[in-house]
Amino acid sequence: MRYNSLMSERYRTLYDREAVTQRIGQLASTIIKRHSDDNPLFVALPRGAMPFASQLMFSITERAPDFHPELDIMIASRNHNVFDAGQTPEIITGITRATEVRGRRMILIDD
Repeated sequence: MRYNSLMSERYRTLYDREAVTQRIGQLASTIIKRHSDDNPLFVALPRGAMPFASQLMFSITERAPDFHPELDIMIASRNHNVFDAGQTPEIITGITRATEVRGRRMILIDD
């Protein structure tokens, strides 16, 4: 009980679970509508994106059972806001070699 009271003193809820789930569902519906014909590859940058990516994949398949999203992961460095500085990030772990990338649209999922 003490932990919960400390958390409520320091933080406030911006969006509850229901609001987040609803928004993920809306995003899933948009992806299905825009990409039902091109079989996109979803690539997650895992440290912050994996919980969201898994919810999104579930929501997509729940709404469109014939849509088979493929998810892979990649770990890239983020030293000194490298993405904002226009520099090329260092790829620590790339997507799986067996993943077909050529000719496919990619949807990058990041936190």
